[in-house]
Amino acid sequence: MLRAYGLTSTILVPSDAAFDAALAAYGPALRDAALLTEILKFHILPPEPRTRGLWTSPFLSVGATVYTLFDGVANLKTAKKALPAGTTAQGGLTGIVISGPVNSATVVESDIRACKTFITIIDEVLLPFDPTGIDASNDSGALGAALGAGTCSVVPNAQINATTLVQGGSNPQASPAACCASCAANAECNTWSYCGLAGGCRFPEGLVIPYGSCELKRSAELAAGQAPIYGNSGIDVVPVLAGFNVPVPDSEAGAATAATAAPAGETLVGTAGR
Repeated sequence: MLRAYGLTSTILVPSDAAFDAALAAYGPALRDAALLTEILKFHILPPEPRTRGLWTSPFLSVGATVYTLFDGVANLKTAKKALPAGTTAQGGLTGIVISGPVNSATVVESDIRACKTFITIIDEVLLPFDPTGIDASNDSGALGAALGAGTCSVVPNAQINATTLVQGGSNPQASPAACCASCAANAECNTWSYCGLAGGCRFPEGLVIPYGSCELKRSAELAAGQAPIYGNSGIDVVPVLAGFNVPVPDSEAGAATAATAAPAGETLVGTAGR
C-alpha cells in the first residue's frame, strides 16, 4: 500500500511504547495479518475529500471527522485545540487528541515531511474495533466480524471474479454489513464488492467507484463450494473490499431440494419428462 505510486496521505505512527502496549493487551489478534492490516490502515488518512488537502496538525486541531483507509465504517474524530498565534499550515503542533470508536491517542510529534506524505507520531495504537476475544483462526471470517459485516467473510483490497447481478452504483449501501445483507437478500448473490472510501474508490486507469457502491455478484466457484478466484489487476492496492458467504454447493442444494420435494415412496419426475 505504502509503495503505491503517488501516494499522498497523513500517516499516524504509534510510538514503540504504544505498539508494545497494544501487543501486550491484544497480542493474538494483532498477530493476525488481515486484522493487523486493517488496524494499520486505520492510521492512514487520505486527503480531505473535498479540498484534497492533507491533514497536517493545524487542520487536525479544528475538531473534525477524519476518514481513513480502514475498510469498515469507523472514522476518527479530533478534539478542537486553540492555535497559537502565527501557526502555519505545517505547524508541528502537539497535544491534539484523536479518538476512534475504542480508544484515543494524543499527538506527540507532527508534520514530519516524507515525500508527498506527512508523519504524525501518536502515543496509542488506535483501534477501529475491539480485538478482545476475536478468533483469528479464520482470517476472513474474523475480519468480517471486525468490519461489522456480520457473517460475511471479508477480503480487503481484493475483487472476486464473478458475474455481476446488480451494479454497485444502483445499489448504494451504508456499510459493509449492509452490503452483505443486500447480497443475502438476493437469491443468486454469493459475493459482493464494496467501496468504503469517502472520496470514492479510485483505480489507476481513472475509474472512480462512488462511496457506498455495493456490487452484487455470483461466483461459480463459491456456488460449487470452492475457493473464490481473485482478479489480478496488476496494481499494488485494489481500492475496494470483497465479501462473500460460502453457500451450500449447487449440487448439494439441488439434492436437498429434491429430497424435500418428493414425499417418501414417490418418484420424482424431471421437467424434461413431463
